[in-house]
Amino acid sequence: MSHLSKFGKRLLRLKQRGFHYSIHQSATASLAYDAYHNCDDFHEKYLKQFDQTPYTSPPNQRLCSLAKTLGTEDRDKGFERIEILKAWLQGTVLAGKHTNALVILSIESMTPRHRDYAPAFKRPPQHGINTLALAAVLKSPAFTVPIIQIPYHSNVTGREEMLPFSVALMSSPGE
Repeated sequence: MSHLSKFGKRLLRLKQRGFHYSIHQSATASLAYDAYHNCDDFHEKYLKQFDQTPYTSPPNQRLCSLAKTLGTEDRDKGFERIEILKAWLQGTVLAGKHTNALVILSIESMTPRHRDYAPAFKRPPQHGINTLALAAVLKSPAFTVPIIQIPYHSNVTGREEMLPFSVALMSSPGE
């Protein structure tokens, strides 16, 4: 049986026990809590100086709304679950002869986006630990590599432009 088949069966067992849903919810909430509350001083100063809250993009508004509903106990419980996921990934996926695996992470769907259009794209996955945060959660080294440029017709310039396409490469955490 291949390593990926074993991984799939283990993942299915975790999903059946409800781990999949609970890790997604607690991971998103815990990361949102820290991201939101790390800016508390900035938000207070901005409100005091400009008599309004700073602009927040729609995706960040959703995360802020979630973060506002949590207490530190919820945040800590979520990070405990993230540690369980981290240990599971290291003991299951990045284990044995795959300890030094190089993991290729897709970053997002690549389409032209312009500032004069409201953001309509969604980064995969929308629930759980985003691939952009996975290396940080695992404390793994990662870097992004542009691998190709995709030509497209720009509605802004009226000519063919190039859209960079990149992937992230992640390795196992160091000792």
